[in-house]
Amino acid sequence: MKESDLFPVVKEWLEDRDYDVFTEVTSYSAGGRADVVAVNGPAVTVVEMKNSLTLDVIAQAARWALYTNYVYIAVRGSAKRRVSRYVSNLLQREGIGLLEVVFPEKSSYRGPYIYQSAKGRFHRRVDDHLRQELTPKHKELPGGHYGGGYVTPYSKTIDKVKKYLTVQAKGDWVSLDTILEYCETHWSSPKPSLSHSLRNFEYNWCESKKVGRKTVFRIKQK
Repeated sequence: MKESDLFPVVKEWLEDRDYDVFTEVTSYSAGGRADVVAVNGPAVTVVEMKNSLTLDVIAQAARWALYTNYVYIAVRGSAKRRVSRYVSNLLQREGIGLLEVVFPEKSSYRGPYIYQSAKGRFHRRVDDHLRQELTPKHKELPGGHYGGGYVTPYSKTIDKVKKYLTVQAKGDWVSLDTILEYCETHWSSPKPSLSHSLRNFEYNWCESKKVGRKTVFRIKQK
């Protein structure tokens, strides 16, 4: 059983409660990546998905309390076994909800379902940075996967530059200064970093040439 197997059941549970679901969202404030971030109006919820419930997992989930309104842990559960009273009290103290994803026997007519063995407590978050990090790409990734493809600050910067060169520049050659007027980047020294990235890593879609002493760029022509 992989953590990603839990995701479809968790996603359905959240969507049934009118949440918009995003996955693999990086937070530099919390110092990690949330498996699932769900948004419903002003409410922001994080769900960490794990195969089993441990103290390390609880500590990992607790760090999100400053940045979300609700925090949940989703683990594989059992229709016959429930968490101990000690664990329930610990989750209650931390304000963390527990979602047990139960996969019935194959002979059962019932499909996977969630048993909510601990309710999440409302937290007053300190900022809205998680919501601000959300992009359409965060809806394309399967939660809990290990295959890479995470939405990173680098990928968001490159997406903005690619969109600018395609839509606004319309295939014309433009200087790095012009690109940076329209595209905010995550680098502290954006000019050399972006130039290096476009010339050395993004050459499959971006081409460059020298005009005098300046390097100019455009979307690669088919």
